[in-house]
Amino acid sequence: TLFPILYYFGMDVTTPDLLLTAMLLLYAAQMTVRSYGRRRWDGAATGALGALAYLAKAYALPVVAAHLAIIAAMGLYRAKPIRRRRVVVQAASALLVLGVLSSLWGAALKHRYGYFMFGSTGKFNTAFNGPRFKMPMETGVLLPPPTESGTSGWDDATLLPYTPWNPLATPADRAAWETNRTRNESAIIAALQKFTWLLWPIVLIGVRVAGSTFDPKPRRPGAIFIVLLLIYPLGYYLLHVYERFLSIECIGLLVLGVFAVTRLTWPMKVWLRVPLRIAAVLTVAWSFLSNSNY
Repeated sequence: TLFPILYYFGMDVTTPDLLLTAMLLLYAAQMTVRSYGRRRWDGAATGALGALAYLAKAYALPVVAAHLAIIAAMGLYRAKPIRRRRVVVQAASALLVLGVLSSLWGAALKHRYGYFMFGSTGKFNTAFNGPRFKMPMETGVLLPPPTESGTSGWDDATLLPYTPWNPLATPADRAAWETNRTRNESAIIAALQKFTWLLWPIVLIGVRVAGSTFDPKPRRPGAIFIVLLLIYPLGYYLLHVYERFLSIECIGLLVLGVFAVTRLTWPMKVWLRVPLRIAAVLTVAWSFLSNSNY
């Protein structure tokens, strides 16, 4: 099932989105290991994997930071008092490593652009969604390469001339932003329903399993994946949505569906559990393959 999905996203257009998906899945998978937290370097490893996801695409930085904070809060809520210090240390070390490694790239960007930042496309993408935005290449003039070594005027969108947009500046801007968010919400749901016609059963059952007695202790992998899948599209909801942005949602929903089936059938007797798992997993897999352009 994964092969046509990866082929579809990988051959669509050359972007870092599939690489980001791979890094975020590796980051989340590392957090689900049963022995996580028993080794001193677990938190640092999580932060380092989160930083690699950020290096793939700057969008990952707030996603990983928010995910780490929420998972740490959930861990503190569930942990016995004697174990809460370990949860805090692991979360703090993960956030520290994430911050340090990300800041190194931020320093490189400062050297390039003259001011410190974690990503160079945020302002441009905000302006891009404004009601009065015009693409720089549509201004009727030829654009020179931004640097001496450049090959086209589109080499670096950060250096292109454009008019910034503040979506909160005026009532008209706020109304335009609300229209964008409504459009983006519909686009996200449409893309997820295109991935699988079992979207809502997978989401509802996955949420039911996550954090419950069906979610294996002590790491609660269902909760870790659910939180990541819920956080990830929020930034695109505020700006704009392309299907390729949501490759992690597609693969994550597939993983979540199989995980939920596996856990819900765990208490059953073997003679009933095995055929039910096979039938359910095949149905989940077919729902992804039959309702797409693969």
